[in-house]
Amino acid sequence: MDKEETSYEASQELAKIINKIPIAPPDVKFEKEKKPRTEKQLETLKKGREALKAKKTQQLTDKKIREDEKIKEIEQKVVEKAISIKKREIKQNAILDKIPDDNTPLKDLPIKKIINPIAIPQKPTYNFL
Repeated sequence: MDKEETSYEASQELAKIINKIPIAPPDVKFEKEKKPRTEKQLETLKKGREALKAKKTQQLTDKKIREDEKIKEIEQKVVEKAISIKKREIKQNAILDKIPDDNTPLKDLPIKKIINPIAIPQKPTYNFL
């Protein structure tokens, strides 16, 4: 039982010692002071920031130019499609104008059907030597 009592007493004494140690308030910061930068370091930092800013503005202008070119390409494609559709309508109207207004049967009308041939895959041929 002596060991238990001594360990209890030792822990009590240790608790008293710990309670006496002052604890630093949480608002106190232990930071090391920074070394002031030299003039040369400040100049190179300024040059680097200017270069970064110039690069960023160049990238933004390049991006804007690419977007404008893309929009122009899309508009050009739309115009070409509209022209082709209009030509197709004109051709269809010309064919319809050739058709007489009397009661002719549909079989006798000069309407051409456009059939796109389907590509039939060929079997591979093997040449053995």
